[in-house]
Amino acid sequence: MQVNHHTVSDFRKDHGEALDELLSVSIASLMAAGVVKLKQVAQDGIRARASAGAGSLRRKEKLEGYLDAARVEVARLKAELEADPAGSERAREAARVRAAKEREARLEKALARLPEIEATKKRQGKKPEQT
Repeated sequence: MQVNHHTVSDFRKDHGEALDELLSVSIASLMAAGVVKLKQVAQDGIRARASAGAGSLRRKEKLEGYLDAARVEVARLKAELEADPAGSERAREAARVRAAKEREARLEKALARLPEIEATKKRQGKKPEQT
């Protein structure tokens, strides 16, 4: 069987509640381990290794609280997506634009410092770099 967009979409549609619960339990476990805090949820493609000590999963009430918070956040995100399906794409595009502007600002700052760096190199007797 080949996995493509339609297969994934069908799976998500047919098993949405199970996937929501799995996501909620996973987030609650990470919260209990102290790896994440449920202030903001974002996907950035970075994987982080999680390590939980034996004592981090012992308090049932704490875990249930984390699980409830995770379920509420999953439901909120799902409602947000249903209300504005293109919202996440606009947010990603805005983040790309913001990152490009920040990079441009850093490059302009570096270029502005270039004469100062070349003057320092000249005083130290080094040759300026050729471009």
